[in-house]
Amino acid sequence: MALSQAVLERTEKRLDVARIFIIETTLTPAVMNFSDLFAQRATGRNEVDVHRFLAVLFDGCCVSGPGLHAGYALLEQTIPCAGRRGALRNVLLQVAVDELVFDPLFIGAFFFSTGLVERQRPADTLRELRREYWPTLRGAFLTSAAFTPIQFCSFRYLPVKSRVLVVNLCDVAWYAAVSCGRHSERERDAHAGRTCAA
Repeated sequence: MALSQAVLERTEKRLDVARIFIIETTLTPAVMNFSDLFAQRATGRNEVDVHRFLAVLFDGCCVSGPGLHAGYALLEQTIPCAGRRGALRNVLLQVAVDELVFDPLFIGAFFFSTGLVERQRPADTLRELRREYWPTLRGAFLTSAAFTPIQFCSFRYLPVKSRVLVVNLCDVAWYAAVSCGRHSERERDAHAGRTCAA
């Protein structure tokens, strides 16, 4: 009887992890696309750039969503802090890793994953990354700084399975800043072309 109970508990735990993974990898691209649409409108774009929209969707489904899920699980395993069981130092370390390690990595990955879907040559993506990475990272850091108190509370008081959901709600502005930074050069060129054509 105890063996069947243990198998049932492990199965339920695996199903719970799978459900959370599906929710996170669905919510992340939805938030990213909402943010990108906001960014496109904020830069004066009247029509939706479908390639850009699909590129952001791809990054959310295949890079950022799974990456956040795995990254936060790894953080909790190595520096436990959820549910008041960790020291304040651990919470601060997790927030620091999230903002100082994960953000730069996800921005770099965002440039390459969106470039791939937008059929940009790798050399062009690398050139844009060199030009736009630091301004994009600066904008992301400023946005992250505004949400650091929410990040802190999320990491301190919420279980890992709720963390990506809360972070994604805060990241609407972060993803908009990253998307604007990623596409700023092409937006300037497109805007110049619209101005010249008028």
